Amino acid sequence: INEENTRRGKEILEAEKLQLAWPGKTKLILRMGEPFEEIMKYTKTENIDLLVCGSRGAGNLTEWLMGSISRELFRQAPCPVLVVRTPPPEPVD
Repeated sequence: INEENTRRGKEILEAEKLQLAWPGKTKLILRMGEPFEEIMKYTKTENIDLLVCGSRGAGNLTEWLMGSISRELFRQAPCPVLVVRTPPPEPVD
């Protein structure tokens, strides 16, 4: 399962890399483990100067039950954090 997850993760990152505005100044990293812990380790060891993360806009109950990676990064990261919210879906007529 880990090999399949790694392969799929690399495919997703490569597709996203094509959409970046500044591909030469951005790194896409694939790490295995707990997301918050891995992001914090990488941020500290690589002297990252800005984290950009997404917010799915989970409701208050979901966030309370599961926690929010972007919220914890915002509180604890050693550098500025830019949280980008996913736009809401278009209404269906």
